[in-house]
Amino acid sequence: MRPAIALFAAVLVGYAAGAIFTAQAFGASTVSAFFPAAGVSVAAMLLNRVSRWPVIVAAVATAELLVDFSHGMSWPAASGFLLAELVEPLVGATLVRAWCGGTPDLRRTRDLVVFVVGACLAAPLTGGLVEGVASHLIDGASIMGTALQWSSGDGIGILVVGSSILLWPRQSHILKARPVET
Repeated sequence: MRPAIALFAAVLVGYAAGAIFTAQAFGASTVSAFFPAAGVSVAAMLLNRVSRWPVIVAAVATAELLVDFSHGMSWPAASGFLLAELVEPLVGATLVRAWCGGTPDLRRTRDLVVFVVGACLAAPLTGGLVEGVASHLIDGASIMGTALQWSSGDGIGILVVGSSILLWPRQSHILKARPVET
């Protein structure tokens, strides 16, 4: 039980920190140009076996709702964000794990390409379409405009933060050996 609690806490804190950063940098009620929390959720799923994904989903859902409601977001708007932020890492991690046969090793070109296509492009587009439809139903926003803006911000977050988290266990020794450059 303790590993599940530690995983829940780590994802909750990492995701919330990324979402709070985004809210402070870009505003809480807008789709941002950079959403690092998306990288946290995708990387967490890629680094853990599928049987632990419900813990990750619970942590992401808790963090997303806490951040959304703390910024005064309405229940319908928060629900749209929540659904999109849960669908996105599930799609990304499922595609990448299926195409790589497990957790990708981003030092290998093939795995890096799979990660970019599955996690950084396909998953954010899926989440973006969910949020686009939700925003359209709530306030008449453009489905495609919202989807494209959402997918670019989340895709960048997954590429920058998710890839860093995935590479850390395999390459942290390089950073530790070169403190000045790091």
